[in-house]
Amino acid sequence: MLQTVIASSKVSIFENFESKQHAFIEFVLDQYIQHDVTELDDARISELVNLKYGTPQNAKQQLGPLTAIREMFCGFQKYLYEKDKKAGSL
Repeated sequence: MLQTVIASSKVSIFENFESKQHAFIEFVLDQYIQHDVTELDDARISELVNLKYGTPQNAKQQLGPLTAIREMFCGFQKYLYEKDKKAGSL
């Protein structure tokens, strides 16, 4: 079920973020599938950044300032269940 939700949400997610951000979002979504909802906790951003890029400096080179990384991390999550919410409101 979770993989289906993520797969159907990726188009919306990727349409709303720059291509350079897609790799990190994809990484976070893979972690979400493997480890469940705790991966989407705002407190996990630093750990996920370090897992993917090794250091915050490397992440900043790829994605921009840490504030932008945090905004992206929180921002893409609204698209995960957007279709389900719309369908439920019909």
